[in-house]
Amino acid sequence: MLRQIWPLCKLYQLSERVYDLQAQVLQLKDENITLINENKMLINANMKNQKKIVDLNDMLSKYHNGIKTLDDQLKKQCDIFERYQHETADYDWYSKYGYDWMISDLQMSYVESVLPGNRKRLLDLRDSHMGESCFIIGNGPSLSATDLDILKKNCIFSFASKRINLIYDQTDWRPDVWAASDLDYIETSLDEIKAMSGYIKMLCAQTITRQIGIDKNAIYYPFIQMERRPPWFNADIMRGVHFWGTVTCKLINIAVYMGFKYIYLLGVDNTFPFKKNEKGQYVCDLDKKNHFSDKYYDKRYADKMYENIDNVIRARQYMDESYKSLKWHCDFLKVKVFNTTRGGELETFPRMDLDYAIEEINNRRGSE
Repeated sequence: MLRQIWPLCKLYQLSERVYDLQAQVLQLKDENITLINENKMLINANMKNQKKIVDLNDMLSKYHNGIKTLDDQLKKQCDIFERYQHETADYDWYSKYGYDWMISDLQMSYVESVLPGNRKRLLDLRDSHMGESCFIIGNGPSLSATDLDILKKNCIFSFASKRINLIYDQTDWRPDVWAASDLDYIETSLDEIKAMSGYIKMLCAQTITRQIGIDKNAIYYPFIQMERRPPWFNADIMRGVHFWGTVTCKLINIAVYMGFKYIYLLGVDNTFPFKKNEKGQYVCDLDKKNHFSDKYYDKRYADKMYENIDNVIRARQYMDESYKSLKWHCDFLKVKVFNTTRGGELETFPRMDLDYAIEEINNRRGSE
């Protein structure tokens, strides 16, 4: 009855309206809290997405930098390849029309007039060890008689040079082929060279053409004594072995001529101590150990080295270029060259542990 009275009726209606509004306010507050939470979630998700975007941008930047680096490397390799293409073209030209053959033939003809049969002995070495493995022994400070004993035990063909005989009192090992082209060394050590026996000895033809002396037990090969750039490689040494700046490269050249396909270097440290003399020139520092023996340089040979190598840094640079050029030619001929030297500074050829190299050679023999 009271609700039907006008003022009270209006009051009841207002009261119900207030309750409805309060309920709506509470509902809106709940919805607002829900929206705030959802908004926070969206903000967090957005922040995570932004972080992912930043990370992706960083990755893309790294990929772009990597692609640029690879492009630069590819360009360098293309430049190297193009340069070697020119070298190869020059090689083909000189092989057909160059003067190497003429100079070599003149040298061999003169040697033949003094030592009949020398040309045949040199020709008999060609491809005499086709597809085989060999070691080329350097005379660096890392060389040890123990390593040479290992080669002897495993009957591995070896090349050596110059004063390797100074290690003979420490080992029964002997090289199969010994060679020299350093005319200063040959002139000052000819009697020592003549006393060597039991293996093939190879001397450059200038030993005879310049009338330094004659070792009748040696085989003489043509030697193109000039610093040609780029250093030159005649796989057929009847066309001449080039200067190269180091006897090690000449030994590799001879090994390729004899047919060896797997060549391992040992004791090739490629270290070259130098100092400034009183004139300010860079010369060999013979007081520092540069070979396996402290007796390697006798006084006469040392004096000639001081006299003839007036710029040791330039000589070292030429040697480094020679090794790189030689590797390219060996790769082209599918001849594999590895460096098993303990330490040293020669990094042109891939490194290999000596024991692993011996095992590899023996496994190759077993599969033949």
